[in-house]
Amino acid sequence: MPDISHLRERRMLAQQLKQARESTGLSGNRFARELGWPQSKVSRIETGETFPSEEYIRNWAAASHADADALLAQRDKALV
Repeated sequence: MPDISHLRERRMLAQQLKQARESTGLSGNRFARELGWPQSKVSRIETGETFPSEEYIRNWAAASHADADALLAQRDKALV
């Protein structure tokens, strides 16, 4: 049976990013505008369709006042 733990970790990262965004009280559309990104990018990251780069995580954390180090640690767990 293949090890799929990284997929579970990716879903967890997506959830943590969504929760961080929601804690700001901003919609996905408004949050994207704050970051200067298209709304579709925020949506794809939150659903796990797109795996965020370190730069995206740092920007997301800064915009949501989340712990960048914790999010990056979760990202590292999700790498294959």
